[in-house]
Amino acid sequence: MKRIVEETLDNKSIRYRVETNRILGFIPCKWHTDTFYDGERDMTFEAVFDTIDEAYSHIGIIRKGSPYEVVSRKIIY
Repeated sequence: MKRIVEETLDNKSIRYRVETNRILGFIPCKWHTDTFYDGERDMTFEAVFDTIDEAYSHIGIIRKGSPYEVVSRKIIY
């Protein structure tokens, strides 16, 4: 399972972190930042994006013209 967490930075910019609670796609574990492989650079990166559309694309949801609303969530501590 994957989820998208909206993070507001101290400079008021917003980024979107994709988290997963699976290892290798099927072993349950605690929530952690998902990663993706960039074959062009031959590197693995954390799934942290500047736009909500990029985050949705990472989890396989195409949002072109769809009526999704962003759900606000804050983790205080």
